[in-house]
Amino acid sequence: MAEHFETYKRRIIDALFHHPGQGKAIGADELYRLTFRDECENKINDTRPLRRIITELRRQGYPIGSISRKLGGGYYWATREELNSWRDRVEKTALKKLQMINHMKKTAKELSGQQRFNF
Repeated sequence: MAEHFETYKRRIIDALFHHPGQGKAIGADELYRLTFRDECENKINDTRPLRRIITELRRQGYPIGSISRKLGGGYYWATREELNSWRDRVEKTALKKLQMINHMKKTAKELSGQQRFNF
């Protein structure tokens, strides 16, 4: 994959540019097919390389939003407003996870005499 990384990034950017906004989000399986020119058998396991590249593109500043829904979702080229909304959702999730870790640390400390936890 490393030798084709730039090609895959370009294909993702091109595909998402044609999917502006949440309403036109493209599913991960379809984006995988367009990126890797291969079919996706398992939407979760097979799309890991796709998610890694999308993470890298986001780190580079590309406005890639994502939405999950029971009846579909996917990735899209985000407007400023959508990007702010996406960022707020991700931030809220991250804070919840940090709170959970904090509670687990406190509980582990209380139970330290009963069982050893490594955090």
